[in-house]
Amino acid sequence: MVRLNKVKLAERSIRDYRSFFSTDEQKSLHALSASLKGKRVIHVNAAPVGGGVAEILKTLVPLQRDIGLRSDWYAIEAPKRFFVVTKEIHNGLQGKRFTLKRSDLAHYLSVNEKLARELAKINFDVAVIHDPQPMAVIETFHPSRRKGRPPMISRTHIDLSAPDRRLLKFLKPYLTAYEKTVFSLQSFVPRGLRRDQIVIIPPGIDPLNQKNRVFPLAKAKKIIKDVGIDPKRPLMAQVSRFDPWKNPLGVVEAYRRATKEIPDLQLALVGIRRAQDDPEAVKIFHEVQSATQGDKDVFLFTSLDQLKGHANDAFVNAVQVGADVILQLSTREGFGLTATEAMWKGASVIGGPAAGIRSQITDGVDGFIAKTPKVAAKRIVSLISDPALRRKIGRAAHASVLREHLITRQLLDHLRLYKDAVWG
Repeated sequence: MVRLNKVKLAERSIRDYRSFFSTDEQKSLHALSASLKGKRVIHVNAAPVGGGVAEILKTLVPLQRDIGLRSDWYAIEAPKRFFVVTKEIHNGLQGKRFTLKRSDLAHYLSVNEKLARELAKINFDVAVIHDPQPMAVIETFHPSRRKGRPPMISRTHIDLSAPDRRLLKFLKPYLTAYEKTVFSLQSFVPRGLRRDQIVIIPPGIDPLNQKNRVFPLAKAKKIIKDVGIDPKRPLMAQVSRFDPWKNPLGVVEAYRRATKEIPDLQLALVGIRRAQDDPEAVKIFHEVQSATQGDKDVFLFTSLDQLKGHANDAFVNAVQVGADVILQLSTREGFGLTATEAMWKGASVIGGPAAGIRSQITDGVDGFIAKTPKVAAKRIVSLISDPALRRKIGRAAHASVLREHLITRQLLDHLRLYKDAVWG
């Protein structure tokens, strides 16, 4: 079955976020809200939980509602094969060699055609189509086929700086058909798009959701202890799906190198499997499990059953607060909201060479960039050995997120995007 399911969302009040807006931003918010009041905005993405897109939408959509927009979020229901195919498309856009067969691409287009029929039943003034999974729905709504249709926006969250060329050629007719195409960084924009079509909007985190309301250290340590980690010993952690681009095996290598100087170091890899659009996660997890077999100081978290009754968001919060060092050694990353979350909590973050990570971290100022596990290990040792350095980096990291990467700034960017798409 192929259909779009409306995602149920908890209410959010913009009043609770007022302190995160500057005076000028509050004026802009008021003016934009007034001009867009009553407009129907819909978002379509692959899954209602798991991953950065869901994290953004579960706050962005309710805030849009609270300021007067009629905003909804729809997630895709489709056969398992569709998500296997779209995971390969995702990987190909981030640089993996393109291996899909024509029959796979035909399946992708067939599902998108059915999704387009579902979308055609929904009234909207602006539609935001997230990432490649539903990108081809635009074919049904192409201007040459349906004049006078409402504007549609493609929002691509992944790194397109080095895509497989054949795959990009296949997708470009769909990508270029949107009125606006949004990317997280300028370096992710592929050639061939109109200049007036391109919009850059870096993601942001919700400072008030359970995951980002900073825990007291004592509470974080208690939760860590509950799941079997020794809170009195040094801990490094990475919070990410088990995905080749997140480089969990590189994290394991960095841990092994660091234990030569810090033998009581522990490692937690937190990748609770919830997203339906990531069938590759099981394979990568088994590779990591094999690589760490027999090491009692390595903790792999993939199931809610391992959390001893704690909610996933609370557990992630505890790890990001309670670990001595947080890693995000991604080799490709559209942005990396888990790095932002940890920085917001004042953690010392070591990031990989991915552009989405480098856009957040100023090396040596509010975190560190490590191109290799060997370099990461050296940074781990220096940070764990120097609590004053950890505090200094953590304070700068929090300030950086406050300035640049909160959901409040993203809300304003989206409102400007809608206004430009409708009346620009």
